[in-house]
Amino acid sequence: MESRIKIMVFEPGEKPHIEWLKNVTEAYKSVVEGNVRTQQLDSKSVLVSNADNTLPFLKPNRHIGGEIICGTFFIASAGENGHYGSISDECMRYYYDMHNKPETFSEKELREDRIYGLKLIGKNEVFINNLNLKLRTLDAKSMRDDKEILKTMHEVFCGTYGTDCVDDIDAGNEDMFYLPAVIKSRETNALCVGLVLVDIESSGEHWGTQFMLDGNFYCDDSECMPDKVKTKREEIGVYDYWYTPEFDGDIHIDKENAPEDVRELLDYASGPDGQTQGIGMDGM
Repeated sequence: MESRIKIMVFEPGEKPHIEWLKNVTEAYKSVVEGNVRTQQLDSKSVLVSNADNTLPFLKPNRHIGGEIICGTFFIASAGENGHYGSISDECMRYYYDMHNKPETFSEKELREDRIYGLKLIGKNEVFINNLNLKLRTLDAKSMRDDKEILKTMHEVFCGTYGTDCVDDIDAGNEDMFYLPAVIKSRETNALCVGLVLVDIESSGEHWGTQFMLDGNFYCDDSECMPDKVKTKREEIGVYDYWYTPEFDGDIHIDKENAPEDVRELLDYASGPDGQTQGIGMDGM
């Protein structure tokens, strides 16, 4: 066990910074000003915050996992026996990029957050963090290859959830999940890959799509979509999709009768028999 660990500290109204912290419970409590609560962010990292997010002296800090985290918190790596480890350089850069800007919150947002209670960080967000971290390790050639990107997305999905079957996921309080998918234009037959958001409690009702275009994910209402990406999205137009995990509860998708070019991508990502080729969480 490390005697001192490198952590990324987030204070309300401030940019995050790095500290070296003595690796004992008393030191954790001093940072978060009370008892600690630990939530998984990805396969390597945890968020450590005050266990009572409603204490009046804790100022609202960052919006993470559907919840407003109040008071100072820090990110470290997962450890053993109630202790933590140093945050990795890769995760440090990733979470700095995501949450480096201080946030402000209205009284209405704070009131609604308190009314609806703790939503915590769900597995869906852990999957997205795992995926973004993994995609950062791909070389430029792989990031231009839809087959390689889809295979990576499927592997990270399996590694996060421990299965390639949506029906086997312990959803807990979540009902909306992003699934790796092949997307095909109905008009031009253009193909791309991305993530489709489906409601697994309502037979796979579709709620949105993140398109992987030019090495980044974009939704249709993305304000930062470059002109060349907009052109590619317009070329897709109205589309159909087929995702790599198995989901018997979805009445909208017929994978067995998918077009040949779609089937080729699906087979490359998950195997022709739909068998899991995913990596474990330790391999992330």
